[in-house]
Amino acid sequence: MDYDFRESRLYKIIFYLWIRFNLTELFYNVKLNPYSLTKVLVDSTSPDHYHPSDFEKRFVSSIYNQCNKDQTEFLNLFEKKDILFLREIINRIRIINNNNYRIRKSLIFTKRELFEFKNLLTKIRNHTKYNLYGNTIKYQHYIVRNPNSLFYLALRGGFNRLHKFNKRLHGGVFIDGGAYTGESSILLNYMFNPKRIYAFEPDVTKFNTLKVNLKNNHISNCIITQKGLDRRKGKIFLEPQGNGASYITKQPTKYSNEINIDKIDNLFKENVDLIKLDVEDSEYDAIKGATKIIIKYKPVLFIAMYHSGKNFFEVPKLIRKIRSDYKYNVFKQFPYSPFADTTLIAF
Repeated sequence: MDYDFRESRLYKIIFYLWIRFNLTELFYNVKLNPYSLTKVLVDSTSPDHYHPSDFEKRFVSSIYNQCNKDQTEFLNLFEKKDILFLREIINRIRIINNNNYRIRKSLIFTKRELFEFKNLLTKIRNHTKYNLYGNTIKYQHYIVRNPNSLFYLALRGGFNRLHKFNKRLHGGVFIDGGAYTGESSILLNYMFNPKRIYAFEPDVTKFNTLKVNLKNNHISNCIITQKGLDRRKGKIFLEPQGNGASYITKQPTKYSNEINIDKIDNLFKENVDLIKLDVEDSEYDAIKGATKIIIKYKPVLFIAMYHSGKNFFEVPKLIRKIRSDYKYNVFKQFPYSPFADTTLIAF
């Protein structure tokens, strides 16, 4: 009997792998329509009115009363251009609250922001492809699983503002607090080539996606830990919000997740060059828990300010109390929100 290689097991394996490879390449050539990705996009593309998310409403309600108090001490921590920016953010919060969250975009967004948002959508549309087979999204050379990541990747997480610290950050040691599904660690790795990134993400679902994203992007210098950062070691409850974010609650429901927390001073004894924190309103406590590291090494701090009034007004004061030689820069990453992702850089 003549031997037919096409009937062999080896041939079938080779054929299967060939088909899989070509399908993967084919599906990565499918263009993605960003308008259908996420509620954030749909709401943000509304032509006239601003539609705040539940998270944004919670932030406005937590900060509004403090916005009406004398903030001279807080504002004096910043340079003139940052003071103007912060006053604009505070004024937007007043307007949103006083109009019961129903307001025309033209009253709280600048023309530049609206223009930048349109350009951002175009950029995402032109540089994003979807792999139907592998359930992944490719933006430029980044591969992720969450469509909400596209904005973050397109804007490089705001990390381009850290390039002036290249000399220190290149080859350094980074802490990524609130690593979410890995986009921040991926960007930091590509942009600064650090020696090591220690990524912390307490949520089990996000943590599992974080592992997959790091593997898909060939990130080998990132050590991941399923833990939150705080001022103490223990446990807390996180309440999911349905948009990928969470908030700390003292009244857990059946949807709440119990997570482990620890402080940076317990976890690190070596030099740290960068601490990035986006930890769902635990930024103040996480900095408290990093006091020794901050005093000893004075790392660059990249801190989310937009989770609560305490976080917004008190974190800069706390950092200056720990080390009086820190300088500040503050900016807002995303043009589609009037205040979300307002970030403090301390250096």
